[in-house]
Amino acid sequence: MIEPLFTIEDGTSARAITGLPRVCFADAGTALDATWGSGEFWDGSAHVEVTGLDVDPARAPHHVGDFTALGFGDESFDVVVFDPPYQWDMSKRKASVTGARFGTFASAEEARASATAGCHEAWRVARLGVIAKCQDYIHESRPVWMSDWMKAAMPVEPYDVLHVRQPRKLIDPKWSRQLSVWRNHSTFWVWRKDGDVHRARRP
Repeated sequence: MIEPLFTIEDGTSARAITGLPRVCFADAGTALDATWGSGEFWDGSAHVEVTGLDVDPARAPHHVGDFTALGFGDESFDVVVFDPPYQWDMSKRKASVTGARFGTFASAEEARASATAGCHEAWRVARLGVIAKCQDYIHESRPVWMSDWMKAAMPVEPYDVLHVRQPRKLIDPKWSRQLSVWRNHSTFWVWRKDGDVHRARRP
């Protein structure tokens, strides 16, 4: 029996990305991961054939390219999965480990434009729909609702959503006062091109 998937899961992104296609895209046979990175989304248990793309040739398993300008035709893959970078103005005064690992933008506007372009391209290249990971968080004492950016960029309402809770929250020793609810989860949004009605679909 396949383990059920719940709205809040403890575990890894790979569990989410294995489960979401099975539940929301049972009719899918192929998937494009448009922001491959280290490949942590995939543990070999997904039911779809995965093609990986990354802007860094050293990390790209199949294709080198930018998730905001995909070099594929319309509806080339059943599902497109992506995890857009979202941080900005990092490493201004000193090197940042997070900035070096995930990249950084010059402004919030630039970060939002990138996520929006990624949504448009994912929607264009997908035949059935899109799964996007995003991070709502606090930056410079202000909330950043990345989920709203991505929902606004898509032409339809979300089909489903899943939250993955991190087992441990990184807490900076410099944080002496808690001014907001600390985020210890990531959000995966799902959109289907054929609407938001949930029904059985043939593999």
